[in-house]
Amino acid sequence: MKFSSAFVVAAVTALLGTTGAHAGRPLQTDDAGILDRAACELEGAALRRTAPNERDGEDSLALTCGIGWGHQIGFALASERALDRRHAGAVVGGKGMLWSSSDSAANMSLGWQVAEARVTSGAWHHVGTGLNLIASVPLSVSDTLHANIGYARDETAHADSSTWGLGIEHALSGVRWAPMAEVFGDDRGRPWVNAGVRWESLAAKLFISGSWGRQLDPAATKLATVSFRLVL
Repeated sequence: MKFSSAFVVAAVTALLGTTGAHAGRPLQTDDAGILDRAACELEGAALRRTAPNERDGEDSLALTCGIGWGHQIGFALASERALDRRHAGAVVGGKGMLWSSSDSAANMSLGWQVAEARVTSGAWHHVGTGLNLIASVPLSVSDTLHANIGYARDETAHADSSTWGLGIEHALSGVRWAPMAEVFGDDRGRPWVNAGVRWESLAAKLFISGSWGRQLDPAATKLATVSFRLVL
C-alpha cells in the first residue's frame, strides 16, 4: 500500500520528533538533557500544518523514562490526518549522554528513533529511522542555546535527509514563563522559523507549551503546536 506524500512528511519528520519525551518543546529543536534513573515524563502534543489548499495534523502521546547510565528510552503513539485520511503511528526512541561539563551546564547527547505507521485498517509498515546529535550550551544565566544535527531515513520514499536545528531558550529563575525561538529544517526543503513559550505549573511538575512558525517558502506553510509535559 502506497502512502501519500503528505503522510510521508508527517510520519518521518513529525513522528520521529515525538518520542524521547521531547524536552525541547515547544521547539522542534531538542535539548540534550537526560532523565535521571527511574524518572519518567508523560508528554502530549498536537501539531497542525497548513498551506494553500492543504491542511494536516498530528496528535501524539509519549512516555519516557530514565534507565540509568546516562540514557533514557521512550515510546510514543500518534494519530495523523492528511488528505481526509487518518493514519496511526508508533515510535520507539531514546537519548544517551555523550558528554557533560563538570557543572552539567553544557551537555551533548545522541538521540535515536524508529517509526512504524499504518493507514487505517491496513498493515503496519516501517516508515523511518532517525539519529540526532544534540548539544545544549548556556549563553548566560538566563539563555541556553540548543543545536541539533541529524539524519533521517524515509523508508517509503527510499530517501535520506540531513536535518538541523538551532534554538535559543530564555528562562529566568523564579519566572514561570520561558520564551524561545528557533530555525530548523533539512537538506530537502526550505528552512522553518518558529517561536514559542513554555509555562511551568504545579511546582515544576507540569509544563504547558505553544508555538507558531512558518516555512520560508512561497507557499508559506505554517506550523502550530500545543503540548504538555507531566513529570511523574
